[in-house]
Amino acid sequence: ATFAAKTAGQDNPKPRRPLLLNLSIGLLLWLALLGLFYGGGTLRHTNLSPGQRAPASVIASVSFECIDLGHTELKALEAAESIPPVFSLNERPLQTAVHSLDKLFDRISQLRLRTEEEDLRAEVITSIEDILYLFELPLSAEEAFALSPEGQEEEVLTVVKDALRRVWSAGIVAPREKETSFHGVASGGKIQLRKSQDIQSEPVEMNNVMLPAEAVEAAVQMIRQRLIPLELSSESLAALLRPWAVPNLQYDQETTDQLRAEAQQGAGQVMMKVREGTTIVERGEPVTTQILEQLRAHERRLSQTESEVDRRLMILGNSSLLMAVLLICVGLMRIGCPQVLRQRS
Repeated sequence: ATFAAKTAGQDNPKPRRPLLLNLSIGLLLWLALLGLFYGGGTLRHTNLSPGQRAPASVIASVSFECIDLGHTELKALEAAESIPPVFSLNERPLQTAVHSLDKLFDRISQLRLRTEEEDLRAEVITSIEDILYLFELPLSAEEAFALSPEGQEEEVLTVVKDALRRVWSAGIVAPREKETSFHGVASGGKIQLRKSQDIQSEPVEMNNVMLPAEAVEAAVQMIRQRLIPLELSSESLAALLRPWAVPNLQYDQETTDQLRAEAQQGAGQVMMKVREGTTIVERGEPVTTQILEQLRAHERRLSQTESEVDRRLMILGNSSLLMAVLLICVGLMRIGCPQVLRQRS
């Protein structure tokens, strides 16, 4: 009886085991496909890369706005180009000039008293000429004394230094640099001046930046206007100032690049409107960054127009459709190749 029962059990295998296995495999397949479809969110076409060919045509289901990348980039470039190059003022020669003028006028005041003694006059003149030679000033001792009238030394010195500072702070450019607009750096015709840590608010026209000779002439006019009663010689004043009226502008590329980068960031975006029914991309067409931006904006707009209930109903409908397709596939297999469903492998 035991042998007969075992034999009967071998002849009639339990049918539930392969059925449950097949159901489990089908359920896992269904869940895996749902995960592929919805695991990355609801976006449908934004996983493409620039240069990749579109697998399908996409037509806008709704009107939307997106960034116009070309015009946005052009606007940023125009904003950067509108920032004139920054030039810093080299203060060291001015400090040297002020220090030298202080020493020169002080020495003239000290030696003036000694000129009253006839025996020392030649010695004093020699001392003044030595100082003028040391500072490389093309002046005679008499001209130096004339530029520092007795009792007016401090007043003249103050006015001279002030005039020199004013023309210096306005910028002095070499003829060659002005002619070539600093070798093309200031091709826009304007520059910004940077003194210490401050940048002047208004750009300066290149035509208004003085050459060394113009700076000397401007300083001489300032001095003569403020010291009209003294009737100082223009030629002597020009000779006094000429050695220190030198080009003093240095291109500050780091600050220029920083200001232009800030201008680009603040330029803002240019938006474009894509109307419903517009073809965003054709099947097989290479995807550009602009097309990809339109696809993303289109998907975002679709997500905004769909309510949570709509999205859930869509997922439920697609899930049901997928399940129906899988059941149809199983039915076709039972008809065409039923032995496959009975094989565990």
